[in-house]
Formats: sequence, C-alpha cells, structure tokens
Amino acid sequence: MNILVTGGAGYVGSIVAQMLLEEGHQVIIFDDLQRGHSQAVLPEAELLIGDICNAEGLDSVFERSQTDAVVHMAAETEVQYSMTDAKRYFRNNIVGGINLLDTMLKHNVLNGECEDVFFNQPLIIVSDTRHSKKEKRYSILFTRSI
Repeated sequence: MNILVTGGAGYVGSIVAQMLLEEGHQVIIFDDLQRGHSQAVLPEAELLIGDICNAEGLDSVFERSQTDAVVHMAAETEVQYSMTDAKRYFRNNIVGGINLLDTMLKHNVLNGECEDVFFNQPLIIVSDTRHSKKEKRYSILFTRSI
C-alpha cells in the first residue's frame, strides 16, 4: 500500500513510518519540519515538505502519490501553545485536520464505506474554568488521529 504519514519526520511519526516500511509498504512523509527533522526520515521513504493547512499542497500530494491510506501524526502537541498561541494551535490541529479529511474524501481515500478508521487520542475535552459550574463550556480539540 501507498501510505501517507503526516508528521512523519517527528519522533513518533518516524517510528510509525519505519514500521510501515518494515511491513513492505511504500511510505510518503508529509511534514513541514517545524518540529520534525529530515534526518529522521529513512531513505526508503519519500519526504515531501509541506503544511497540512495548505489544502492545495495536500491535494497535489494525493494526486501524485496514489495514496491508499493515511496515518495522521502532524499536530501541535505541546500544550503550552494551546494557552500562549491558541490561534497557531487551532490552525495546525483543527484546520489542518479538516483539510486532510477533506482531501482524503476528495481523493476517495476516505469514503462512506470505509470501515477502518481509527483514532488515537481523538478528542480532548477542555474545560473553560472562566465560567461557573452551571455555565461551564467545553471545547473539543482534535489532536492526533491514526
């Protein structure tokens, strides 16, 4: 299978990519290298540098790679950014995740008949403590999905 690993130049993503290669899959790494390192990508994998928030860039990756499956590991994982730079956290984790899902749907990698969708830490419920218990509001954040 041709498997796209977003965030595949990061610590966990590179290990996932290595395991997929060992299983005999073709692996395409899509990473913006903000936190990842090109040295973490094995030579057997193809490294494409780009941002999941760029829908056109994602589209071109899917068009040229004939992607069969996606392992989504690209995300802001440092909690400090959710507090100090919420816009960045939201952009990368929410907008990027939606762009990826939209592109998967467009290229029929994910469709209504898909039975093999797995999520790793799919949702975190964050309490907004600025409100009283009666008015407590919650935000749902997409962090990482597989």
